[in-house]
Amino acid sequence: MGAEPIVGYRIALPPGWARIPLRWGTEEAIAAIADAVFGHPPADDELTARRATAIEQVHKAAGAARDGRGVHLYLPISDIHGLIVPASFVVADVAFGSAEPLDAALLISRLAADPGAKRVRVDGAPGTRTESVAPADPGRGAPLPSRRIDYVMPFPDDPDRWLAVTFSVLQPIGGEGDLSSTWIELFDAMMTTFRWTHAAA
Repeated sequence: MGAEPIVGYRIALPPGWARIPLRWGTEEAIAAIADAVFGHPPADDELTARRATAIEQVHKAAGAARDGRGVHLYLPISDIHGLIVPASFVVADVAFGSAEPLDAALLISRLAADPGAKRVRVDGAPGTRTESVAPADPGRGAPLPSRRIDYVMPFPDDPDRWLAVTFSVLQPIGGEGDLSSTWIELFDAMMTTFRWTHAAA
């Protein structure tokens, strides 16, 4: 018998990170995170207002991630050693719907030829990792530039279906207090734990 079909993936998260599903259960997940951070009910009016603002911001982020074919949004919900992590990442499941089977090796070669890109192996399979910088865009809620890391890899049992994992971290203007490289190292470490999950036998 061949290997069981792939049904998803898993990534080991460090303490303080949470996963929000985007296809179903989003409202419940956001409410549970808000309760964990602010209490339920919040202790005072100030916390109540901050809770409402945080929920609104997370809903916007979740909506944008869903529009980009995201299946999960990952957010830091507490500090790490006293430091706030100005970052998040999204996992997107992309099906091309090609009439003919895609040549995964060819597409990986094309992706790896882009500036800032390189070939990587994720769970033992080939993929690409691309680093880029997005400029500030205050009109879209991005007051600072951000560094972005994209991992892209095909599903092992379906070359027409790809998984994209996109990490974004704010980068202070002028470089003062810039810890973006530290947070990128943390994300890359998370990606070393990526594993495909299979249907039970």
